[in-house]
Amino acid sequence: MTAHLSEFRSLIAPILDGIDAHSTVAVSNDHGPLAIFLLDRARRKGCRHVAIDPDAALETMLMYNDLGGALWAENSVEWLNLMEVADAYILDGDHNYHTVLSELRTIRQRAAQWDRPMPLILIHDVIWPYARRDHYRNPEAIPEDKRHAHGAGLGVRMGQPLADAGGFHPGYGAFAIREGGPCNGVLTAIEDFKAETPDLWASVIPTAGGLCCLTNNATARRIWPHVAAITNDGTLAETEFARLRKLTESGPHHQRHTA
Repeated sequence: MTAHLSEFRSLIAPILDGIDAHSTVAVSNDHGPLAIFLLDRARRKGCRHVAIDPDAALETMLMYNDLGGALWAENSVEWLNLMEVADAYILDGDHNYHTVLSELRTIRQRAAQWDRPMPLILIHDVIWPYARRDHYRNPEAIPEDKRHAHGAGLGVRMGQPLADAGGFHPGYGAFAIREGGPCNGVLTAIEDFKAETPDLWASVIPTAGGLCCLTNNATARRIWPHVAAITNDGTLAETEFARLRKLTESGPHHQRHTA
């Protein structure tokens, strides 16, 4: 089974409270427990939670509305460029270099336009298999010169750079055929963005698909105690490696579970 961002709820809650976040934006197609938590948190604190999912169903959009939030079935980069800057962003949408780098650059641009520091950004699925290999939910939505050769239905295995007919597949979209190299994968996008953005702090929590906390240095000092409490657990990476190894060996395909 694939890992889900909702597994980080116990970390995300104190981080958001630690920076007194009054506005949150999630780019995600997972509208389960974490989404409900964020909507409930916004209601309790009198603030606003907005989600972006280009494939959102009407009934899910109505659920968000009933709970006091909003869900927009729009392109994430285009919509982020139209929104007011939020205090915190959660990126768990299309796991490829072009999309993630475009989302990060758009958030940075909007923060500068509003004369705001770089906000807190939590990015999910930053370790294998998405760290150094693109996955395209809808390959045709990515400009041709920004996507790698890919194969619908091909799976991936740890330690094997080429996708094949077996291994792990999330049940939708297409993996890049080859792992590694420039402009390939979520973590590569984060590293390139950090290299072009001064005074930016990042920390990766190596469990449940991996979560990267990215923000300005002042905000980092406020959230570090919460992040350190988890990252100082030396067993996390080993446990995650075992989970991923089992994932690739247990069968040719694995359908994404939506909580």
